[in-house]
Amino acid sequence: MEGNDMKHARILGMGSALACVAAMGWAIPFDNSSGGPVTATVGPNPTDDYPSLAAAAAAFSAVTPSIEREWTLLITGDLTETTASYFGNTFGPNGKLIIKPAPATQPVVRFQIPTAPAGIYGDLVIGVTNGNLVNATNDRTSNGNYVIDGSNTPGGTTRDLTFMVPVGTNDPMLRVIRVWGDNHGVVIKNIKVYTYDSSGSSHCIGIAGGNVGGVSKSPNDLVIENCYLHAEPLGSTTGFGVDSSSTANGGMLPGDTMSVTIRGCTIEGKQRGIFLTHDDALIENNDILVTSGTGTTMTYAGIFPFNVLNGNIGTITIRNNRIRMPGTPSTSAGQGAIGIFIDTGTSVANVQIYNNIIKDMTFTSASPVDLLYRPISCAPNSAASTNFLVEHNSINADASPAVSGATGGRAAGISFPTAVTASGSAVIRNNIVVFREADGTAAGIYLASPTNVVSVGNNIVSPRAIGRIGVNDYLLLTDWQLAGYDTAATGGQSVDPALTTPAWDADLHFAYKPIGGLGNVAASTILTDFDGNARPASGAVPGADEPVLNAGVADWALF
Repeated sequence: MEGNDMKHARILGMGSALACVAAMGWAIPFDNSSGGPVTATVGPNPTDDYPSLAAAAAAFSAVTPSIEREWTLLITGDLTETTASYFGNTFGPNGKLIIKPAPATQPVVRFQIPTAPAGIYGDLVIGVTNGNLVNATNDRTSNGNYVIDGSNTPGGTTRDLTFMVPVGTNDPMLRVIRVWGDNHGVVIKNIKVYTYDSSGSSHCIGIAGGNVGGVSKSPNDLVIENCYLHAEPLGSTTGFGVDSSSTANGGMLPGDTMSVTIRGCTIEGKQRGIFLTHDDALIENNDILVTSGTGTTMTYAGIFPFNVLNGNIGTITIRNNRIRMPGTPSTSAGQGAIGIFIDTGTSVANVQIYNNIIKDMTFTSASPVDLLYRPISCAPNSAASTNFLVEHNSINADASPAVSGATGGRAAGISFPTAVTASGSAVIRNNIVVFREADGTAAGIYLASPTNVVSVGNNIVSPRAIGRIGVNDYLLLTDWQLAGYDTAATGGQSVDPALTTPAWDADLHFAYKPIGGLGNVAASTILTDFDGNARPASGAVPGADEPVLNAGVADWALF
């Protein structure tokens, strides 16, 4: 067995970036010893502690009674994994597991798992010791004890670690990474995940809830940050960047909750970018592309929280995201493309959608069909008391020959296709809605019912109807304002931002203000913009971007 001194020298040889790790103590991986941080290695080298991630996971999970110190598992080189990796243990007060690439390395881990388990599906699973049906013998819990960090430098933000299901691989595990049960505070950051699975549906990161022996289990406070996620399974029409399930092992029980933060990620999904079953979700600063779809009888979505278990518990916040959906192949009536999709299955206390940029929504078909075409869609749950805020979003949706607009509400820039409940509310404020579809019942804003809906300060551009409520069209801004929406006093207007001075650019930003032709909006409650710049409480610009005031020549470098 390699001595500690030899191992120390070998790791240092991987690069000077491990200076801080050089100061750590070293131990024989993995064990139940206590003390300061220690390091184990996994990789293709004869001197590595483990030859595969699965072997490292099995050794980690076999430690009894618990993990008592901070372990860093360094991946030193490329790996091909033919057995799934299950990391599950209990932790003492100082116990932790960090999985990272070794300094100066950019390892690629290729998963080629031939057989699905009886228990939790996933190529790398956190929270169980093996792939058997989950019960008291293999279920483990944790709180803040797991980190997957793909940067090869301490505290870094580079994405140096890649997990993937390669092209030509039949891998029935469905998710590349999975977090199961009562494993809270897991952090997944700075990694790249690709799935091209040939066997069926496959998603990059999965979140799994259920129950064990009648006790509900679900992860909370999961953080997914600064990751690149590409889900393009070649054997299925369905691929998500992040997904969650409340029925991974039995079902979660009423009263249980999930929570997640997805921040600063680049996500490319075949059908959906983010598809969640959560009570609390913060989805912010992500760049989401839904493309390469092949299914013609399904709905595509950038961000889609759905089917939350508990009524009126939690807050879903979707902010500062960029969503693009070019080339959606849907040709079936009632299906289509939705940028941000809050469906009737979502029953939470609050939904907040602000500072999002939604553009490039196109279809491949040239034949008109009664498709869903909605940059933002909020369908209140009839049994809930949800309060909706849709504020300071920028929407640019061109006319499409694939969209007939035959059914009211299916084609609209912002759509509330079901009524807000008597105990709920909806505020639609200070958005730029450029919705150029002119067919059928298309409208800038659609409301199934006017009950408990406020619409103020919006800039709505639509060649057909500015708004539609039920079966009633409001073709002109003046008609809409006479009905009490987006009045002049609140800053309601219909000004094409492509024709203002300055005009918004391809990313729906303005360079500077004042903006010729564009008026002020209603008082703002969101006091920072898409870029993180300050937004005034009054006199702001509609949409997601608040430009610099009175920019001069010296300011052009800012843009």
